[in-house]
Amino acid sequence: NGKVSRETILDRLQKARSLAASDEFWLVLFGHSARNAEGEPAFQISGARLSARDLQKSLEAIQAKQHIFIGTSDSGAYLPILHNPNRLLLTEFP
Repeated sequence: NGKVSRETILDRLQKARSLAASDEFWLVLFGHSARNAEGEPAFQISGARLSARDLQKSLEAIQAKQHIFIGTSDSGAYLPILHNPNRLLLTEFP
């Protein structure tokens, strides 16, 4: 249907678990985010939002060097949650 869902993104991140530590993984998210009930950022997509914790959990399982670009109005809020020495994280500062 052309709409991206939380489940679609998490499924694709699950498939990236097969990447080796010598590989590179790139994720680019542009759009809108808001805060969830816990006050953490969540990417607004079709259906349930994709929370920063959802991303953190999925990205931690990927061994490859990670390059993550988040372009939302509240993208700086992702920094403390997604910080990892194996990850280059680029956001717009709040």
